[in-house]
Amino acid sequence: MTEPTRAPKNPAPLKISSDTAKQIMWFAVRLVISYALVAMALDRVSPWVEILVARGARNLLAFVSSPYYLKTIEWADAGYAVTTWIGPLRDGFKLPSLMFVFAFSIGYVLALPGFFSWQYWVRSLAVVLVSFFVCALAVAIVADARLTTAFLKLDIVLQPAWRSNLASVLQTNLWMLSVRLYPLMMVVALTLESGAFRSPARAASRRLRIARSCTASILLLLLAITLGFDPLVERRIRAVESESRTKHVESLEARNPKLGLGLVKLADFLLEQRNPRASLNIYRLALDHLAGPERREALEDYNRIHQKFKQDLLEQAKQRKKARERPRE
Repeated sequence: MTEPTRAPKNPAPLKISSDTAKQIMWFAVRLVISYALVAMALDRVSPWVEILVARGARNLLAFVSSPYYLKTIEWADAGYAVTTWIGPLRDGFKLPSLMFVFAFSIGYVLALPGFFSWQYWVRSLAVVLVSFFVCALAVAIVADARLTTAFLKLDIVLQPAWRSNLASVLQTNLWMLSVRLYPLMMVVALTLESGAFRSPARAASRRLRIARSCTASILLLLLAITLGFDPLVERRIRAVESESRTKHVESLEARNPKLGLGLVKLADFLLEQRNPRASLNIYRLALDHLAGPERREALEDYNRIHQKFKQDLLEQAKQRKKARERPRE
């Protein structure tokens, strides 16, 4: 005889204990309050935070670039200004979403339980450092991509193809990576590491498995690059500033067989930006990399711009002299 088939048992419904529900409810309240306080505090000190982020971005980009590529990244006029030695060419951009990235992660970690434990404050400090590094990295990515793209339009190659492509891809997906993926990863990692919403025994075992990881060494490395590398970058900037402009473009010769034509385009661009002095300097460099009809044409343009530049200087001097000689009322 065949055994009668048994009806499959219905899976037990997922139940959340009352204690866990209370923890989640109170945590949600703490998260709203914590994020609001952190956001208001950052709004007060955001200019100083942005200055530090710009400095960290400069150090990160300088760490992986030639000394003759990047001059500086600064926070100015409510935006980031990036300047290269070549030209010098200057560009600016804004990343308003970075303060959310910074505020949300810090607000979340401060809302976790364990306010009076040393693990709570070590965890909070780690989140502050990692969030700062993420913001600095985002600014460095955008600055690198914008500078590289700007010079490519002038037929000047600054970086290897793989780095240009990588910077372009990262910039395209920057909002998703920084505003979506990073906060989500921090929520998951912090919830698991802190043992929130778990029984005390399981939370303790989880902390023992994670506490002695390489987190401290990674944080020290990030801090060393973003801020500890600062004195070396400052010395390198002063050293490059004292060198000739010819030295600044030597690193471009290997990747740019027609560097002279690219420099002419850069000089014309600087002239459009109403910077005739920088345009003349680049034209002088371009003449050293040109020959034949191209050099003659560039020399004619140089002489024309130089003559106009001298006339403007004389006119400005006359205007200042008239202003000094004007009788006082």
